[in-house]
Amino acid sequence: PNAGKSTLVNQLLGEERLLTGDQPGVTRDANSLDWAYGGQQIRLVDTAGLRRKSRIDDPLEKMAAQDTLEAIRYADVVVLVLDGRAPLEKQDLNIASQVIDEGRALVLAVNKMDLVPHGFMKEVHYILERLLPQVKGIPCLPVSALFDKNLDSLMTEVLKIYEIWNKRIGTGPLNRWLEEATNRHPLPLVGGGRLRIKYMTQMK
Repeated sequence: PNAGKSTLVNQLLGEERLLTGDQPGVTRDANSLDWAYGGQQIRLVDTAGLRRKSRIDDPLEKMAAQDTLEAIRYADVVVLVLDGRAPLEKQDLNIASQVIDEGRALVLAVNKMDLVPHGFMKEVHYILERLLPQVKGIPCLPVSALFDKNLDSLMTEVLKIYEIWNKRIGTGPLNRWLEEATNRHPLPLVGGGRLRIKYMTQMK
C-alpha cells in the first residue's frame, strides 16, 4: 500500500487516469487499462496494495486483496512496486514468492528512488538471491513514478522478461541437458537401484 502503483501507471500512460493520494488504500479495485508501448499492445492492471492477512480487518480491503491475487494469477508479467523508503519487508517477499509460484514473470520496481538510501539496491539484490533462490536474476530497478525517472528501463526489462517467459525449448535440447546434468550429478539410489528420469518436456 502507498508504494506509488497508481502514480506509476498514470506516468506510463502519460495522463491522470487513476486516482492517487498520500494515504494508503486509495485503490480498492483492480483497474484494467489497454496501452501500447514500443509497438507492443499491453494491458496494464493497477491493483490495491497487499498487507499481511493478519492486519486486514476491513471487508472491503479483504475483497481488494482477493482482486489483487486474481490479477496476479492472470498476468503474464507482474511488476512488484516497492516503496524505496522502506526496507524489503517479509510481506514483499511473500508477494514475490506467490508470483513465482503462480508461474508469472516478475520484475521489481523500487519506487521513490530519490528517497532510496545509499546501498539499498545492493541490499535488495542480496536479499533476493538469498531468500528467493528458485529464480535467478530477477530484474530490480530503482524508479521514480512521480518524476518519470527510469520508466523506459523498467519497460525494457518487462518486455525482455516477457520474451524469456514465452520461450519454448524443444524436447531434444532439454533431454540432452538432462543427460549431461544426471551424468554430472548422479541421482540417488532407491530400492537397490539408481533412480532414473526417462525424459523431460516443456508443457507450457
